[in-house]
Amino acid sequence: MTFRIRGHPSEIHVRVALQGHPVVDSFAKRFNVEHEHAQTVVTESVLDAMDLLGSAYVTKMTRVVGRMAELREAIHLVYEKVLNGTAEPLDAATMNRAFDELHAQTKELADPKTWAERDGGAVEPLAPLVRSEPPPPPAAPVAPPEPVTPARRRRRRAEPQYPGARQGVGDRPSRAPRDGEAMRGGRGKKWRESVKRPGDITLELDVDGLYWKFPDLEEGVVLHFPDYGYRVWKEPGTGAIVEELLAGPSVTKARRFTRGEDVLFSAADVSEAYRAAGTERAHGAGSPGLGFDAPYGVAHAVRRINQWLENRGVEQWVRNLRDNAEPGVEYLWTTRTKKSGQTLADREYTISAVVEGQIFELYVFETSVPTGSAPSDANVQFELIGVSPAAEVFGAPLTKESRAALESAAEAGETGTRPPIERVEPPEVIVDALGRTRSTTPELAHPSVARTGQRLETLTKLLEGKLLKHAFTSKDVRLVEAIDALTNAVQDLHRDITTGPPDPARLARIDAAIKAFSGRAARWTDHVTAADVRALVRQLKALRGE
Repeated sequence: MTFRIRGHPSEIHVRVALQGHPVVDSFAKRFNVEHEHAQTVVTESVLDAMDLLGSAYVTKMTRVVGRMAELREAIHLVYEKVLNGTAEPLDAATMNRAFDELHAQTKELADPKTWAERDGGAVEPLAPLVRSEPPPPPAAPVAPPEPVTPARRRRRRAEPQYPGARQGVGDRPSRAPRDGEAMRGGRGKKWRESVKRPGDITLELDVDGLYWKFPDLEEGVVLHFPDYGYRVWKEPGTGAIVEELLAGPSVTKARRFTRGEDVLFSAADVSEAYRAAGTERAHGAGSPGLGFDAPYGVAHAVRRINQWLENRGVEQWVRNLRDNAEPGVEYLWTTRTKKSGQTLADREYTISAVVEGQIFELYVFETSVPTGSAPSDANVQFELIGVSPAAEVFGAPLTKESRAALESAAEAGETGTRPPIERVEPPEVIVDALGRTRSTTPELAHPSVARTGQRLETLTKLLEGKLLKHAFTSKDVRLVEAIDALTNAVQDLHRDITTGPPDPARLARIDAAIKAFSGRAARWTDHVTAADVRALVRQLKALRGE
């Protein structure tokens, strides 16, 4: 049986423990080789030795346990014969030998450390390495290590790598300052981009154990981690830390290895005020649930921010968008964090879509805590700063289930009733935080008002259904803007006819305009243009008296 230390969680501990070990220095001096080469030889040799020892230990213990099971079974059969009153004579000598062997096999059982100290030196080919006399010196100095070619790199054992790396995400568009771009208020200084690879996030060891060390963040430098789809920079003057992450698969299961929030002390370790408020360490865009656990934007925040507004609010929304993204659409998650000491003072959240090499900003939110106030849920302020027209196209995609149902119906050639359609909506946490409530349609008393109200309702369903889907699939932002303007005009007109005195003649003209447009749009949806929609907007505004 074989045992492999490589790939086992303990491999990381072995590699870190051997970094800078005195044996490495001795090896480098004795054989006149570079320190890096000596480190590689010693580390790989130790791992090879552990593979041999582990395999020998597993094989030995398997044999011992197997033999003990055989002996116990043999003794058990003898007892059964005696208890069942068999006439077969009992061989006392055989029983004594079985008990003696069972006792001896029990002594062979040992934990790995004890076994290695007791029997490890006899494992081939380790036996020559444990002799007391030193090996003869080499006849000539060892040749320097060969250049690290791609082929040799593939042969070398993989070093521990920070979780979350993905293929092909380094070339996505970004709103980060470009290399060489002048800094705003920087008095002639220019931004610099520093590309970081997985190997630049190193595993270190201190008195508290293992931890991942990230490159330092300097003002005026954009750290770009292309293998993770992540950028971070610090704004000159404001000190705000901006993080930008292309939403990817969660790395939450690797939290025991990442622990990006450990860059800050816990609430209990900071002060009684933090402990009493129950503050938590809140990530910025570099959060494990969205593909990368980064420490740069982590700040102390009350539970309402970290767990409610972020984890179950805006971050959940981004996760839902990621999980239900249309083909060719990706989502960019950006945060701008301002701290007061270690405490979160203000954080801006931006959700954007990346489509065909372009960034479309969708939603912008902001949460803040009044300066000088004690940590408290009651002090948190949360508001919606902006929604762009592109949100109608990319901000509410069909759920995967709805998309699959539509495709199945289309393949089956089904007509008539369509399957239920669901879209990715903002989580209830966001709705509650913004104080939005769902409105109900008022009763329409006059028959003419009721008829026009029905026309408006039919038009609204058309706008939110076929037309919006057509705009989404064609990626026609102008059409989306026109639909948005028509939706507002319909709402204004609906409010106007339900609050003012009924005017049957005017209502009839409104009915005719809506009926003509709806008939054409329902039959030839793919041919509806932004100009067509704008024309109806002008008609309805004129009929409203604007």
